[in-house]
Amino acid sequence: MPNQSKIAFTEKGIGPTLVLLHGYGGSVLHWEAVVQKLAASHRLILPNLGHLFMSKQELSFSQQVEIFAAWLTAHFPDQKVHIAGISYGGALAWGVATAFPKQVDKVILINPMPPSAIGAIAIPVIKQMLRLPLNTKALYLILRTPIGRFFLKRASEVFRVERANFWDRIDDLHGRKLLFVCHVILRFSWILKNENWTHWEQALQRWSHETLFVFDPQDTLFTKNTYLKLQKTLKISNAIQIPGAGHQAIHFRANEISQLIFQFIQSQSNS
Repeated sequence: MPNQSKIAFTEKGIGPTLVLLHGYGGSVLHWEAVVQKLAASHRLILPNLGHLFMSKQELSFSQQVEIFAAWLTAHFPDQKVHIAGISYGGALAWGVATAFPKQVDKVILINPMPPSAIGAIAIPVIKQMLRLPLNTKALYLILRTPIGRFFLKRASEVFRVERANFWDRIDDLHGRKLLFVCHVILRFSWILKNENWTHWEQALQRWSHETLFVFDPQDTLFTKNTYLKLQKTLKISNAIQIPGAGHQAIHFRANEISQLIFQFIQSQSNS
């Protein structure tokens, strides 16, 4: 298993320690607007999770949780940290907090990926593509077809934040760039299909962390009912809906989300 020490990170600000986890295929830049708002009041830790998501060796979700927990222990020994995660980063947040509760204090989940995510995906073409038993060559050929281009277009509408110029050139994708896209898709599909999600669904029944749950009821990737189901499983009373925020809500509604995070962490600190 890859060494957790290879997880690079940046650090900004002074105050309560808050670890910010970006989504699959994203980067720490997704948190940039939130960081600008919270750096004056929090010690913000932004790990680059690409080492986990796209390592040469395929890592299951459970393995990623173990590696990241080891990273937390190495960098914050004898200290509980707050964790905020969006999308797949939200799943990693609830995974680490569930499996290693003594390392995590408060948790902020923003449009978090639920267990058994493929079945919960609300966009049919994305769900179908992730379910197909494909190899790189087959996926490459599919992505060159009208159906494949439609899949890429729908994916771009969900994940386009920092890579708008990349997604705008979908029609020009070929060669190495398209092979990279294939690698990203196939690895994500492998992670979703090679995990014992029943284990996590059962483990989440024991959730005990104080949690802020933020989601867009109009999110196109996961439905409102999917988020409400996860909220019910975790028995979270502190849930905020932000209609129209989009799946990458921390980019489009950074001011509002930053204020919610600040109030949530501050209230616990005062108590």
